[in-house]
Amino acid sequence: AHDPIHGVEPGEFILGYNDNRGQFPPSPTLSRDFSAIGMDAQELLPSTPTNQPQRYPDFRQRPIDQSNVRDFGRNGSYLAIRQLAQDVDGFNKQIDRLAAQLGTDPVNPHCRDPAHPNPYSEARTREWLAAKMVGRWKNGSSLVDNPFSPNFSRDPRGDGDNGFLFRDVDPQGKRCPFGAHMRRAFPRDSLNPDNDFELSVTNRHRLLRRGRTYVDNGKPAGTLFMCFNADLERQFEFVQQTWVASPVFHGLDGEVDPLVTHGHVAPANSCLTVPGPAAPLHLQGLARHVELKGGGYFFMPSRHAIRFLAGKPWADGPGRSALPAI
Repeated sequence: AHDPIHGVEPGEFILGYNDNRGQFPPSPTLSRDFSAIGMDAQELLPSTPTNQPQRYPDFRQRPIDQSNVRDFGRNGSYLAIRQLAQDVDGFNKQIDRLAAQLGTDPVNPHCRDPAHPNPYSEARTREWLAAKMVGRWKNGSSLVDNPFSPNFSRDPRGDGDNGFLFRDVDPQGKRCPFGAHMRRAFPRDSLNPDNDFELSVTNRHRLLRRGRTYVDNGKPAGTLFMCFNADLERQFEFVQQTWVASPVFHGLDGEVDPLVTHGHVAPANSCLTVPGPAAPLHLQGLARHVELKGGGYFFMPSRHAIRFLAGKPWADGPGRSALPAI
């Protein structure tokens, strides 16, 4: 029986761990009988689907009785948090090194790249290289809509420069490289451009992302990344593992995200390929300047689950609570 004090049993969660019924639940469940403390999960929480899809095979093939189980996680959300320390000085020094190698080399084909209009200015080259790694100029302008220079007319306090697609404007990654952080984190319609449903598929992995900087000893130290998602596996973990950290993302070979990947490729072998007019440019020896310090996953219950925890029915009729049709 479930512990009426803790509600959801310790250890019952997702990400590949089975519960005491032998299932791999997509969301937390609990017993419907909480009458001992004056609560009735059957009245306040929806039932679990009778044919609930399972992501992992049940090799034991045991019959599962769902009649006494209520879905505590239905319509809930998951908050993923990561504390990311940032070595800004180290990143800038790396850009300086790469710019010194590239910006004054007249035989480099990228000196004739129309998206790199002033190759002999080392300051201009630093800005260009940093934008190629991030996928945006320093003021937030996207490379897709602004391949030659930042858009200084946009209001930095307004909506972000996010209303663009890749398929028709930048199919070869000449504006925003395939391996740039922004393109990895949300490839939009880029991965399978011949499929008109590609954007719909990609949108299944979208996150409601927020973040803020944090300080250490009074100085800026990094970013506290936070995002909401309905399904940690399908959204946050998929983006992190299948797109950001994949060495073969978008047909690349042995590359990872140039900003936030941890421990997948030795710094001496880290590389970013920048497509060019004559030949691709390979930015070699990219070091790690973002370090994961900690983080966690947190469950945010739905309004029905909060009502259940408070022991209050929905005021939808005399003495009865109404559950939404799902």
